[in-house]
This record gives sequence, C-alpha cells and structure tokens, in this order.
Amino acid sequence: MEQLDRDELEGELIYFQNRLLQKAVAKNRLTENLVYNVAKILPQEIDKTHQQRWDAVIANQYLCDLREAKKQGRKEKKHKEAQAVLAAATAAAASSSR
Repeated sequence: MEQLDRDELEGELIYFQNRLLQKAVAKNRLTENLVYNVAKILPQEIDKTHQQRWDAVIANQYLCDLREAKKQGRKEKKHKEAQAVLAAATAAAASSSR
C-alpha cells in the first residue's frame, strides 16, 4: 500500500514537472518570438525617431525664423513711423519759421 502511494506520488510529480517544463518551453518560444520581432523592427523605429527629431528641429527653426521676421517687421514699422513723425515735425518747424 505504501509503495502504491509512493508510485502514485512519483507519477503525479513527474506529470506536474512535465507540465511545468512544457509551460517553460512555451514561454521561452514566446520570449524568443518577441525578441525577434523587436529586433526586426528596431532599425525602422530608430530611423523613424531620427526623422521625427529632424522634423522637430526644422519646425523649431522655422518658428524661430518666423518670430525673428515678425520682430524685424515691427522694428521697421516703428522706424517708418518715427521717420514720418520726424518729417511732419520738420515740415511744421519749417512752415512756422517762415
């Protein structure tokens, strides 16, 4: 009887060890497939990230240039207004001195 229980226990132990091994093999295959897929698309992802960075650099440069152009436009407008005020003052001074 004791030998029968021991054989049954060993059988169950072997059965569960086999199931555990099968699950480990399946997890290993899944991990290998995942690593393969990541390694396969990694160069494309790196290229895409580099392109996005360059796009961001170009967009930032464009926005910086746009701000600079607006600033320059405001300076030119103020300069023209100051010239107009100066011309009007000069004309007024010239006509009042006559």
